[in-house]
Amino acid sequence: MASIPDPTAPSNLNADILLESVESTKPITFDVDGKIQAVATGPLSIFSGARSLKGRCSHKSKASSVGAITALAERGDVSDRDLFKIINKLVANCLLPDIETGWRAVNQVRMRGASPQVTEMIGMKLPEVQDPTLAKCLVSCELFHSRSSSPTEQENLKPIAAESGSSGVYFIKDPLTLETTGVFKPSDEEAFCEHNPKHMTLPAGVKQDDVLWDMRSGYSFGGDCKREIGSHAIAEALGYGFIPTIREVSVPFKESSQSEEVVLKSGSIQVYVRGTALVDDPKLLASVPPSDLQRAALFDILTDNADRHVDNVIIDDGEINLIDQGRCLGTQMYGGPTQQYHNSMLNSDLVSLPACKIPTDPTVIKEFASMNTKEVEKRLLELGLSEKEIKPMLTRHKVMCYALKKGYTPHEVAILIKQGAPRLMHIAMSKQGAQFNPKKFQADLTKLFFTLVDRGEFKET
Repeated sequence: MASIPDPTAPSNLNADILLESVESTKPITFDVDGKIQAVATGPLSIFSGARSLKGRCSHKSKASSVGAITALAERGDVSDRDLFKIINKLVANCLLPDIETGWRAVNQVRMRGASPQVTEMIGMKLPEVQDPTLAKCLVSCELFHSRSSSPTEQENLKPIAAESGSSGVYFIKDPLTLETTGVFKPSDEEAFCEHNPKHMTLPAGVKQDDVLWDMRSGYSFGGDCKREIGSHAIAEALGYGFIPTIREVSVPFKESSQSEEVVLKSGSIQVYVRGTALVDDPKLLASVPPSDLQRAALFDILTDNADRHVDNVIIDDGEINLIDQGRCLGTQMYGGPTQQYHNSMLNSDLVSLPACKIPTDPTVIKEFASMNTKEVEKRLLELGLSEKEIKPMLTRHKVMCYALKKGYTPHEVAILIKQGAPRLMHIAMSKQGAQFNPKKFQADLTKLFFTLVDRGEFKET
């Protein structure tokens, strides 16, 4: 394994000269003392033959650049941050296809002869996040915990813990600009999970399965990550771009707020969006097209979002962004068998906005109905969601499409979903008495909802 350099020792390499080589695609060689010679050919030529082709990374460019990064990593006296600078520049100049490819070459050098524990920690394969911003966030986490990072660099890259909320949430910085660009949410720091930093833990002897989160039926603890990523997949299928890009990852991170031990943590990492929270300036609503507000409200109803308050709505230059989708996609069509808990639908502050009480835009209705439910179901299963979480959402989609076609506004659709199922269950139980069959009721629920819509139930206009 390549030796880890002493972070306090001066490096013989000048990153600016290396970056200049990347810009000009000229080779660099080193003398016997490791200092940079004049640009020339030699046994350690860097970036020779690396050329971009019509703005794309050619196979030759990729091979040459990976070889150069490997050679620099093998030297052991180039800091990780300088290596990342070079990788970033190579990607910008189309000499590498993406950040992951370059950083993977660095990790492969690190792991030569390493113990299994070290191999797991530095992660030979950087997750395929397929997003340059998130890739930089993952590298930032590695750099922060790298022994080759100086104390100043570590302090600059330190993830910032969010003070609000019920779970562990950390803002991640770009390794170069040091601006906040990502949000990491470890799965084991969610509410009532093992390492929750907000002291939201379960009493001894109480299992997670024995507790209803937020007095709601159907939410599993430690499942926020998959639900957030699943909701993003649904938004993509609808053609809605208001959910920031998010991926499931494993990165080096402190085990808990009470421990300095670094472990490999799983969770979600999402692109950080700038703007103003609706709670801070309600007047910003006037800058958002009513059709976009209707799309956002319908999305919340579809995904059964129980946590859409004005803190979780970000507006930037007339564009709306929705954050925090962890409490959605429950296993019930409505709030649960006890009925008094079925209030999640109107917990979305969006559904009561004036824009959601006027006729739904025809374009919005068409978009919503065009969602390929089979592809969405397949994708959600691939992401690890269960059929119990997916089926209620698919039922809601059918009912919502039918109601929208019949002229329901988003606000009326929300009330229909919230109050319809309990009313239908009450009617069925009254008629059938001891013969009431819950499974048959669930199977017939869509048709029963259609009957309510045909009768104009819950219509306000």
